[in-house]
Amino acid sequence: MNSKITDIAGYGTRTIANVKADFKYQFAEPLNLALLRSTAYTSPLYRYSNYLNGLDYYKFILQLEKEIINNPAEVAKKITEIRTKAFNKNNLNILFAGDESAQSAFKSAITGLTGKLPDAQYGKAVYSLPKPAKREALAINSTVQYVLVNASLSESNVPQSGKGNVIMNMLNNLLLTPEIRLKGGAYGASAAIMDNNYIAYTYRDNNYVNSMKTIGATDEFLKALTSYMTEETLESYKLSTYAAESPSTNELTDAYMSLLYHMQGISLQDRINRLTEIKESGIADIDTYAGYMEKLNENQNYVIVASPSDIEGNKDMFDSIISLQ
Repeated sequence: MNSKITDIAGYGTRTIANVKADFKYQFAEPLNLALLRSTAYTSPLYRYSNYLNGLDYYKFILQLEKEIINNPAEVAKKITEIRTKAFNKNNLNILFAGDESAQSAFKSAITGLTGKLPDAQYGKAVYSLPKPAKREALAINSTVQYVLVNASLSESNVPQSGKGNVIMNMLNNLLLTPEIRLKGGAYGASAAIMDNNYIAYTYRDNNYVNSMKTIGATDEFLKALTSYMTEETLESYKLSTYAAESPSTNELTDAYMSLLYHMQGISLQDRINRLTEIKESGIADIDTYAGYMEKLNENQNYVIVASPSDIEGNKDMFDSIISLQ
């Protein structure tokens, strides 16, 4: 709150240098950038996150760097306006976890901050954020490749259920790891359900075309799996999924997660329901999810990270190609 914004040329240049260094690392390991762009295609939430943390933000930083050089006074003016809006009591949320005595002490102490903040009101901003291409390639100067496949559950009429986590566990252990990692040579491959998104990815791959075929065959694999899955084997997948969804934690982690769930509107009953859905998973659900996976595969979008030559060899697969070099 006391930063000397007029010295934008000094601290602004250093800050931008730090941001660019972080993105240089992300360009070398770009899976998270691919995740942000793929989920931004289907989700307004992740479109916002991509805009604040992904390649769109990097483009903004490069533009800001030029502005600081050419017109530092105007940049300082804009940042001053932003700070005035950001450090404001109106619409401020403060979350706290602790016993009654700690809560009382916190309420007394926090006024030292909130008492200094203005309580101004501003009109609600309306955002129209850019949507990435459905089939996108990110070109990097490396022979390793990355695949990120995404599909919206709601747009494919797939319910959000703990049963889906059991199915993802099966796909990871019985299909993706054996075919893409052990046979295909990728460092890793996995599928997961994240909020309203079905995600499948490969890490440090060397044949993204083959990996895409494997990921696209998840529905056929589940159809074939139903006939030889036993209750005993299914139980092992249910137990491991249940354990992953309810890990043992310490008091500090419990407090943090309680705040996070509260902020996201996830109740204790919601979490219990998810665990119950995992426990109630049956062999018939495998066939049900084969149908769900068929819809998700039909509606998938993807981001491929590979060398320019590898992308050029399959350029018909892409609607957009972005160079990270």
